Amino acid sequence: TAVMFRDSFSKSLIPLLSHNFKRIVYRWHKLKDYNFDLDLVESEKPDVIIFELVERSLFDILNDANPPQMKQTMVQSARVSQN
Repeated sequence: TAVMFRDSFSKSLIPLLSHNFKRIVYRWHKLKDYNFDLDLVESEKPDVIIFELVERSLFDILNDANPPQMKQTMVQSARVSQN
């Protein structure tokens, strides 16, 4: 099982990923909304979490006004995926 947080640039990946995972849930993330949906991760208990975004958005993430919050969310997601 996989969960993929995605934007429009992953559209071409969907057929490939759908073919190679028994189950995959796609969740659209809004521009500048880089938080994981922890409820989704907890309910799906995925083996793999994929977070895809267009390269130009990396600058926004690196210059986020609140990076500790983002880091905390990523750590929580990693803990959930290990259970």
